[in-house]
Amino acid sequence: MGETIIALAQPSSGRSCPNKHAAKAFYRASTKGLTRIELEQGTSMLPRCFNAIFAQALNLRETNGVTHFAMLHDDVVPDAIPGWLDVLLEEQERCGADLLSAVIPIK
Repeated sequence: MGETIIALAQPSSGRSCPNKHAAKAFYRASTKGLTRIELEQGTSMLPRCFNAIFAQALNLRETNGVTHFAMLHDDVVPDAIPGWLDVLLEEQERCGADLLSAVIPIK
């Protein structure tokens, strides 16, 4: 398998700034020096925001060789900071999964 190139997204509801811990998690997603392209999108119409950011990631497959897409919402803080993305990628590879999702408890 070739190089892993992540399109890493942090959609927001249009607030002026994300939760500071979620922002830290976004920028410290991996400790392995993965190649990443950061995608951000903000609007109060969240489904449109998610669709726009996913479409942007899909378009980057041809232009930038993106192999993976990960989304971390601006109000979600993963347990493993830094390195939450490394944990998910390892689990994806271990299971041979095409898609991986994490459960997020409601506040």
